[in-house]
Amino acid sequence: MYIKHKPTNNFFTTLTFICITYFSFSQSYESKIDAIIALQFSANKPGITILVAKDGKAIYQKAIGKSNLELNIPIELNSVFQIGSITKQFTAVSILMLAEQGKLSIADEIGKYIPEYTEIGKDITIHHLLNHTSGIKNRTPVCKVQ
Repeated sequence: MYIKHKPTNNFFTTLTFICITYFSFSQSYESKIDAIIALQFSANKPGITILVAKDGKAIYQKAIGKSNLELNIPIELNSVFQIGSITKQFTAVSILMLAEQGKLSIADEIGKYIPEYTEIGKDITIHHLLNHTSGIKNRTPVCKVQ
């Protein structure tokens, strides 16, 4: 016996299947990320905020841990962090790209580009800055938690 299915039944069946697959994949994805995060971070220790995006849309967001242990302040999705050392590799790549283009040399003295160091930095080169061997102390301001 042959039963003819109505097109709307196939449409809703297909739509339901796609939704179930998508949401189970999303939950699977989320639980996998949660498991990885749980290996390193917990609610009562220094924490992290995470955003995973696909095709320009956030598919996972989470904040876990503390932004300040002394004051027992939890991290939130909109918490602001000090940049710290994360910019070093981007700065180094940018400088090396400029060197590759012939716009500067890593052997250049930094006084050529930073007037305040014309005299006191006459022996310090860009190479020293890239290798963190310039002897210049950290001047990054410390952010205070409010």
